[in-house]
Amino acid sequence: MTRKLQRFSDEQIARANDINIISYAQSKGYEVKKISPRSYKIPGYGGLYIDGNGHKWNCFSRGTGGGAIQFVMEMGGRTWVEAIKELLGISQDELPYIPPPPKDIEKKEI
Repeated sequence: MTRKLQRFSDEQIARANDINIISYAQSKGYEVKKISPRSYKIPGYGGLYIDGNGHKWNCFSRGTGGGAIQFVMEMGGRTWVEAIKELLGISQDELPYIPPPPKDIEKKEI
């Protein structure tokens, strides 16, 4: 029996990473405080700042940061796959099969 590899499309990954971190954090019950026009902070998380546009974050005390996917991984203790599923609202049991792009099986001679 062959197991089909389940994977995310590039579009799904981009959609997950495009989710506003400020809105996501507030929806999960985090207290998000605006500290300047271009910066937000989550008190109690040692130097965790979110950029004013909500698409990047940095935790200076831990030396981590990134986009929405990395935020969910760091704050929720999730794997990369779990983080994307959570951001896209996909059940942890479901992920549609997307076949990999075809590989060029002919080798071209130079």
